[in-house]
Amino acid sequence: MAKTAYQKQADKRTKDALRLRARFDARLRKSARQLLNALAGTAQAKARLDRINLLYGVDISTETLLAHDVRVAGLGGALAPLLEQSAPDEEVQLFNPTPDGNGGMSLAIEAVFGEPIMLESLPLDPPRRPPVVDFIDG
Repeated sequence: MAKTAYQKQADKRTKDALRLRARFDARLRKSARQLLNALAGTAQAKARLDRINLLYGVDISTETLLAHDVRVAGLGGALAPLLEQSAPDEEVQLFNPTPDGNGGMSLAIEAVFGEPIMLESLPLDPPRRPPVVDFIDG
């Protein structure tokens, strides 16, 4: 049986949304790994600077404000287990046939789906020039 415009629209929107979700899930995973690696690097740098301060009797700042705030907030400790207990493509997607609706007609386009919305063009006022003022030296 041929699909209606409504069903084709639903299928396309679903596929596009799942593709978008997968793309940003991959970015999130990559960024989370990068953040954990950066936190490990800042911890190593802190340990070295702590040792230099102790050995040489100096007082060099061991962390930037950002590195300190992220470490104290415990983001690495919270993020690592979340990343470990999740895997890419862990959710199987089953496509159920979309029941026909709206009399088979497509629904209106929506920006949330990335569909271009045509706006009526409004007449623009012509640009205004500032008044010309003559200065007479006198």
